[in-house]
Amino acid sequence: APPWWGPLLVTVWGGNLNGWLVHNTPLWFLPAMLSLLTALWLLGQRLSANTALAVLATAGLLLVWLPGEAQAGRWPMALGQGLVGGFFFALGRASDVRWLPRHPLAGALALLSSVALALANGRVDLFSMQFQQPLLYLAAGGLGAWGVVTLCGIPLLQRPVLQVLGRHSLLILAVHMPVLWLVRGAVRAAHQPETWWLLAGACALLMVLMARWRDHVDTVRATVPPSP
Repeated sequence: APPWWGPLLVTVWGGNLNGWLVHNTPLWFLPAMLSLLTALWLLGQRLSANTALAVLATAGLLLVWLPGEAQAGRWPMALGQGLVGGFFFALGRASDVRWLPRHPLAGALALLSSVALALANGRVDLFSMQFQQPLLYLAAGGLGAWGVVTLCGIPLLQRPVLQVLGRHSLLILAVHMPVLWLVRGAVRAAHQPETWWLLAGACALLMVLMARWRDHVDTVRATVPPSP
């Protein structure tokens, strides 16, 4: 068994150390995102924005295709995972190009194709840098990124509840696993059937309430005059 401080160290490191796991599994994404944005900023000091994105996309492709990608999962601050994510980040930015189809139907078809390819590829784990078949992994992720960005522009999705979820996506990422654990524990303690729809519904409700509370706090702070 790892020491009590092992999961905390892995959370800060953002990569795989001695097989230890992050204490809150999704939080490995935070150092990966920080590494990605730092790399983009450093490249932007010397290169144009489009060239910097192209460099990031190329680095992500190489890490997925070349042998030894698992070792890149041990780099500090999840740099390897961040660079792989840079490929999809660059695709998301490229979705602003006008020649790409922006029709909602095109976005829906892209998402459905992404799901089909992901199912064909099987389970992947970016934290452990396990991609199965690289071509299917990249195609599924690329279509998914394009589909999400395309569908986010649909007026139907500009609902207040969805806007709340979008503004607080980082909060949802950080707390959804502990909330699921708490709800699962409550369900088991009450000797009720553990159904996924109940867990998912309770989790979504709690996260929305937390997001609304945060919005309320931000509103109150904005109305308080600054101290002299």
